[in-house]
Amino acid sequence: MSNTIAEFIDTNRIQKFTDSFYKATGIPSSIITTDGAIITGSGWQTICAQFHRRNPKSEELCIQSDSTIRARLINGQRRVFFQCPHGLIDAAAPIIINGEHVANYLTGQFLFNRPGAAELTRFKEQAQRYGFEEKAYLNALTQVPIITEDRMAAILEYLTLFAEMVADMGLKHQKLLETTRSLKRSEEKFAKAFMAGPDIMMLTRLKDGLVVDANDHYFQASGFKRAEVIGKTAAELNAWVAEKDRATFVDQLRRNQKIENMETVLRKKDGTIKPYVVSARLIDMHGEQCVISNTRDVSEQKAAQEALYRSEKKLRAILDSATASIVLLDRQGVVLEANGVGVKWFNIARDKLIGATVWQFFPLKIAERRRAEVERVFATGQAVRNIDRCNERWGEYSINPVYDEDGAITAVAIYAQDITEKIESEQRLKEQEKKYHKLFDMESDAIFMIDQHSGRILEANRAAVAMYGYSKDELLALKNTDLSAEPDKTHRATMQQTEIVPIRYHKKNDGTIFPVEITGAFFEWNDKAVHIAAIRDISLRIQAMKEKAALEAKIQEAQKIEAIGVLAGGIAHDFNNILAPILGYTEMLMGDFEPTSSTHAQLDEIMKATIRARDLVKQILTFSRQAEREIKPLKLHTVLNEVINLTRSILPTTIEIAPHIDTACGMVMADATQIHQVAMNLVTNAYQAMQKRGGRLAVRLEEVRFTTEELPSANLSPGRYAHLAIEDTGVGMDEETLAKIFNPYFTTKPKGKGTGLGLSVVHGIVKSCGGEILARSKINQGSIFTVYLPTITAAEVPLAKRTDVESDTGSETLLVVDDEQAIVKLQTQILGRLGYNVVPHASSIEALEAFRAQPDRFDAVITDMTMPYLSGDNLAEELLKIRPALPIIICTGYSELISPEKAKQIGIKGFLMKPIVKTELATMLRKVIDAKHRHQDHEPGPESTS
Repeated sequence: MSNTIAEFIDTNRIQKFTDSFYKATGIPSSIITTDGAIITGSGWQTICAQFHRRNPKSEELCIQSDSTIRARLINGQRRVFFQCPHGLIDAAAPIIINGEHVANYLTGQFLFNRPGAAELTRFKEQAQRYGFEEKAYLNALTQVPIITEDRMAAILEYLTLFAEMVADMGLKHQKLLETTRSLKRSEEKFAKAFMAGPDIMMLTRLKDGLVVDANDHYFQASGFKRAEVIGKTAAELNAWVAEKDRATFVDQLRRNQKIENMETVLRKKDGTIKPYVVSARLIDMHGEQCVISNTRDVSEQKAAQEALYRSEKKLRAILDSATASIVLLDRQGVVLEANGVGVKWFNIARDKLIGATVWQFFPLKIAERRRAEVERVFATGQAVRNIDRCNERWGEYSINPVYDEDGAITAVAIYAQDITEKIESEQRLKEQEKKYHKLFDMESDAIFMIDQHSGRILEANRAAVAMYGYSKDELLALKNTDLSAEPDKTHRATMQQTEIVPIRYHKKNDGTIFPVEITGAFFEWNDKAVHIAAIRDISLRIQAMKEKAALEAKIQEAQKIEAIGVLAGGIAHDFNNILAPILGYTEMLMGDFEPTSSTHAQLDEIMKATIRARDLVKQILTFSRQAEREIKPLKLHTVLNEVINLTRSILPTTIEIAPHIDTACGMVMADATQIHQVAMNLVTNAYQAMQKRGGRLAVRLEEVRFTTEELPSANLSPGRYAHLAIEDTGVGMDEETLAKIFNPYFTTKPKGKGTGLGLSVVHGIVKSCGGEILARSKINQGSIFTVYLPTITAAEVPLAKRTDVESDTGSETLLVVDDEQAIVKLQTQILGRLGYNVVPHASSIEALEAFRAQPDRFDAVITDMTMPYLSGDNLAEELLKIRPALPIIICTGYSELISPEKAKQIGIKGFLMKPIVKTELATMLRKVIDAKHRHQDHEPGPESTS
């Protein structure tokens, strides 16, 4: 092989594989060439790296061991196990590319069994023989992995297959490299023409479409870099827009060996689509069939053709609308073009008239006179006008020169009018004009016909009258520059005959400036240069673009908030794991003391503080959208007192808090966290309104009753309400600002200081509770926000849940799994006190193995959700495969991947949110275990997790 293996494989990718393999298994591995060069390697054991390979004498044995392994592999063995002279086991598999043994995949430095007394004596003797420090050497021996022969055989089988895959990869790249080299030798013959051509040139392989080379023009036109293209296919580059075009291209090449001027559309790197014309040939490059293609960008040509088509179509429409005969002749009298009347004049089909010599259709004398007149126009450039009689009919005609861009006369235009039928012709003209005006006025865009040189408006349709606010007579008295807010640009575009004009600004009769798009056409008409302009008002489109940009900016702000929520959720998850042991051990300690003791009272205070911390976590999870609302009866004064106490510690002394809280106010059905958010938001806004000057912040709560006549808002119904008012003496708001405060994203704060979501969220929370929020404010007089929430009667308050767990005990065997040791220890003690036999595990993998070993031992399983290697829901699925009716409880403090509904679908019987109190755990355990006993004669299925 003329190349090394490093040229044919992705060494960085293979290195990552060996690193990952070592990290996952603890087994080192390396790719080494047959001459001993290391290509990749990871994780060699300390006993070899720091001792055997460091000592010259012991290293000689290592080198002999390497040679022995290589020799066995070279002799054709598919894999080799070998015990080195130092007592460690090595293994290897060959890497053979295209029949050539180029490298070996080695692993090793392990033992099949833990060293016994005899082996230890051997290693001690080796330490003495080579002068190793015996303690350090034997300590390195203890780090050597112990792998059974069966497991190592399986691992080596895997590495052997991987070595074969690396060989296949190398073979593929070797063949590609060989083909590329062969093509490079051939390309020297035509490289200059290939690279210097004005069009895109590419060289690809026919059999698989791989790109062998491309000229610089291709990379400039496509936006790709050379490294992104060479060795890729057109499919991988996503070049063909239409798959049928690619199939046609390949099919014609295979059948005809070439393809000429195939029109198609191709895609650039940035997704831009352009039209191209492709020609290609099959060529032989050292026995390999390749395709050399020439691709030309025809977008400008297409655009020019389209513009020419539109121009010709408009010209044809204008010519055909004329009542006179119009015929275009060259110097020899050959008909170049004729309008409809001209064709009818000669009473011959158009296709026979065009290209014919016109003199054959006239009597001899008239033909000679007309030929002489045409030659005079060509010679002098002066038009000829005359009246003549032909075939018993009189006609009035003129012969006019037609110039090209260089000023040379290239043709003559003969305008002829049949005077005999003048009256009929005039009538036909009127009918034609009527149709023209109907079509003209039906167009929704404003259309003007303008004298190109003077700019005077010659014609305007109804849409133009409506758009600009002038009468038609007023428009016909103006110039096109009179309608423009940029008259110089308008004049320049007209004189330069610009057909597609970018956004321009025009003005209406009332002075209103508005943006327009203009499409124009220029032509000669009645010896006059005429400009037709179609003008479209794009005010709504630009407004929509601005609104879209504003909406995107708002979405970005919302995404920032969402990112903060995700961060908050992650913090809450870790905090839950901290709270769990505090809550659990406190609850257990309280059971060890009499309720009347001072220690019990102190523990109760710890318990209350921990519960408040847990509720704080729930608030964080609610903010991050990871917790469901908990709607239950709520006394507002407890929430308000907490908010006031929290706020008082951060307010400056210049702001006075004046609470007036009626503790007898009835309860409301709401989520405590959301009500806390409402109160905190309103209090914070009030504080910020008084931040500079100070003032008084009043918080009032009372219960009120409204009749139909007394309702403060049409959105409320008669009845009792909790009336919450938060009043400040701050800067206040004007009426315009007050009308927008509940709109999403509206804020009066500087950019970066507020999102405009606070009051809109507050408004939504209050509405979801069946209430109403009102606001009043005046500049420099402060603001008052009033919240009304319906109260409930004592009969409507749900009964409290049972908290006695004395009967929620048991003697069953439980499998408890959590990667936090502290939580495992805590749950073991709690469940032990309840009478259960607990088998704890801090590893979900080990727990699964324990269950597989004794699946009938356990009556229920309690598992955490978020664990390394095997998450709680995946562990549950594996356990249920073994015992479908197994009662499982899953616990989580934060997870986007699990919910009560998802747990139920899996077959999990119980769902608890961390941190878990003893009562919740005890009750849920009895529920899922007892449910199993009740349904043990039925088919297993998911039970309620509520």
